[in-house]
This record gives sequence, C-alpha cells and structure tokens, in this order.
Amino acid sequence: MLARLLALPCAALFAVAPLAAQIGVVDQDNTSHDNVSWNMAVLDDLQQEVAVGQTGQLVGFTLKLWSQSASVGLPLALFRGNGPHPATAVPLWTGMAFAAPSASATEVYVDCSSAALLVTPSDVLTLRCGDAIAPTPGISLTGNYGLNAPFYTPFFYEQGRFEFLFRIWFRSHVLACSSGILARYGAGCPGTSGVVPELAIGGCAVRNGPVSVQITKGLGYSAGILVFGTGQINVPIGGACELWVNPFLPVQVAFAMTPGGPGTGSATLPGVLPNLPSGSFTLQAFIYEPGTATRFSTTNAVLVSIG
Repeated sequence: MLARLLALPCAALFAVAPLAAQIGVVDQDNTSHDNVSWNMAVLDDLQQEVAVGQTGQLVGFTLKLWSQSASVGLPLALFRGNGPHPATAVPLWTGMAFAAPSASATEVYVDCSSAALLVTPSDVLTLRCGDAIAPTPGISLTGNYGLNAPFYTPFFYEQGRFEFLFRIWFRSHVLACSSGILARYGAGCPGTSGVVPELAIGGCAVRNGPVSVQITKGLGYSAGILVFGTGQINVPIGGACELWVNPFLPVQVAFAMTPGGPGTGSATLPGVLPNLPSGSFTLQAFIYEPGTATRFSTTNAVLVSIG
C-alpha cells in the first residue's frame, strides 16, 4: 500500500506562503482575580488544563509574569488532553514567555500559532509552564487561589500534584473560522517508539486562505508523504494502521521530519488553499518507520470543506 502511495504523481496543492502571527479572540478567560504568585525558582512546572470554547485555531496565550531580567524566559509547552504531562511527553508546541523587568506583574502575550493547532469545543489542552525538569530562577507566575467551579473548572497541577483551589492567570486566544470546516477524524498508528503521529491544520477553510499543515510525534530525520483524496474511508493496511483517505487525488507532498529520536520529529508545511468554488478534500500523512513491521506509521486524517 505504501508503495502505491509513493508512486502517485507529485503535484502542489498548496502554494508556499508565510503565515503572520495573529492574536485572534479571547476564548477562555481566567483573569478576574489575581491573588497568588508562584516563584518559578523553586518549582519545575505548573500545568493548567484549558477547555476549548469555540472551533478554530489556537494562536496564543496571555500570561502575567514578574521578571528580574528581560533575558530570562519561562519555558512553555502545549499538550493535547488532560494533565499532568511528564517531562518525557511529546508536546504539540514549545516556546518561551518573556517579561520586561517591572515593579509589578506584566501581561505577556505568547504566540503559539506555529503549532497549527485546530481546536473544537470538545477539546481539552494542557499548558505547562516550566519544563518539568529544573526550576526557572528569575520568573514568577501569577494566578488565583480559593476560586471554586464554575469560575474555571479544568484542573491545575503543581509539579504533578493536583491542586483544587489554584488556577493560573491566563487568557487563551483562538482564531475563529466563520465558514468552511477543518475536522480531524480517524486515528493514526504508532511508530518505532509506540507514539502515534498527529496531523493538524491551522487556519480557516476559506478560498485562497493561508493554512499550515503540521505533522508531529513522528520519527526524527525520517521522510514522509502527505496524500490527498476526495472522500473518507476506513481500510486496514497492516499492523494497527488504517487508510482514511480515498479515492486518491493525483497529489502528494513529500516532507522531511526535523532531527530527533522516535516520536519527536515534526514537519510544518505552510500554504494557501485553492480557489475552489465549493467542495471538500481529505488528507493523511505517512511516515517512513524502518523499525516497525509495516515500515511506516500514519497520522489521523483531516477533512477540509472549503467555505
């Protein structure tokens, strides 16, 4: 099956184009109170679960930090699903939050649009502040204490321990889509490390609209292909792998995973959706995995219905 996919003629569905960072609109807001702070010099991580409120692309977070030096940054990571997530977990995105030295806490917007993270109201994400390995001297993070549901219900963890009354002060920002559909479906199959790669599309499904296709949790240094179809299917293709895209379009896009070990490689493909009058297509990624019985791993699929 993989040989058939590799034999497809190569074409370009996406025209390469840079993506500009966007703040989007506030999706979840946990900033009504601000009565506690954490000295990150003595904590290796805090983790806040975030319930998604609308469909679109998660593009950023606003946090409130105290900083002793403008050169000191707080490591951040985003994960899909409930926490806590250990230091060994593969994140959807990593970045840093920097605040200028000040006599008071400063609001800091953190752009995570590079994660190309499509979200829906059924999703739960976890924001990890700190790397879960070592403390970050010179930074304090603010939050809330003593606030019960329904003020903000998702859970909070301090160094892996659940803390019922604490919450991080934050706003999440989502670029909402007014038309078109970007919907994840199906499940991928694991690679060498047992980690299942993921496929996500950031942006909105509109004609000539900028998008970013991101493949994560694959085998580092490996190669892969992104295949396209006009429909959805569910056909076993060996091991725990399933084909979710059919019939095929005469389109494939080759990509290379970033350096790293099994389950840590990623690839990002920016582009522009075609100017189609209407209609939809599907896509799924295959990654070369010489250490598995099938010699490849697969991602979930995504349905793109252009509005």
